[in-house]
Amino acid sequence: MSTPLSQAAAAFIVVAVTAGNAWALSFRVIPNDGFNSRVLLIYDCGRIKEDLECTDENDGFVDSDPGTLTSYWGKGPFDEVWLLSGGGDLDAGIKIARDLYAHAQAVRVPNAARLLKAGIVPTEDPECVSSCTVAFMGGQFRTIDMTPGDVAEYEVHAASSVSWGNPKKSEKAINLIWGAVEEGEFREIIAILTGKHRNTARRLFAVFQDTLWLAIKARNQPDPERPRRDQLLDQWERESQSRSYPYSAAQEARDKQILALEGRAGLQDIIMRIERDSMDRAIAEIRSMVPRLGRRADAALAMLAAMYDTSSILETNTVPKETLTKMGYLTEFVKQP
Repeated sequence: MSTPLSQAAAAFIVVAVTAGNAWALSFRVIPNDGFNSRVLLIYDCGRIKEDLECTDENDGFVDSDPGTLTSYWGKGPFDEVWLLSGGGDLDAGIKIARDLYAHAQAVRVPNAARLLKAGIVPTEDPECVSSCTVAFMGGQFRTIDMTPGDVAEYEVHAASSVSWGNPKKSEKAINLIWGAVEEGEFREIIAILTGKHRNTARRLFAVFQDTLWLAIKARNQPDPERPRRDQLLDQWERESQSRSYPYSAAQEARDKQILALEGRAGLQDIIMRIERDSMDRAIAEIRSMVPRLGRRADAALAMLAAMYDTSSILETNTVPKETLTKMGYLTEFVKQP
């Protein structure tokens, strides 16, 4: 007999909603980038040429990375932080953004020429994708090297608990959800996913709005409007918990047919659809509050909506420089060679 929240559903909260720590970013201090600047490079192993064995254990954002970044502040100060990553755990990207913001740090996605000038040899085209783009937004000064013919890519896309660049990273979460489905607790999983994406929408919106509020800020300086904004969002999250995901009996029957035919592969598609719908609902609800959420709330919401403005949760949008500048991803006050 199924309990209100079985071991499978409870385990999903731990594993799928908060990432495991098997994967992690790599960190390297560059004493001189060729322009007399001290730089902290944060990257996926394998993106640069080095004598380091690259495995799943040193590739991509994960929940231990914010703590690693904290340990590196003692090796600073840094003129810039450089980001090169295909992404990973979204929560880690949000936390790193917050830490970069608290330290009033300049952040850059370097192109190949800049890396070579610093003595770093790239093994593939430089890029910042997925959760990396969220971490990037924590920079007080934000720039992406986009020299014609030598462009550092910046790509945004929707986040999912069960869709990663490395299929191994999805496998454990999918298996846990499958266990809950077999115990008849699919609706409990839906409730967890809905609440998670509501909270994710709120946290992303807050990061974007905070970084758009002030072009210049002192380290760890609080924003005067943040307490009222956070109070409104707290109230919204509490009140919206009583609104369940609109999962009809007819839709449940269709999904069960899919699961019977496709098994775990079909489950992944169903979960991604629910995640996407949950995020769309959260964005719509935040949009209704924009007039009360303070300065640049409309611009912050536009950034959040752009992340999920694809026909499929699997798609990635490459954003051109003109759009990045217009929407506020890039700042005008950047150090150029």
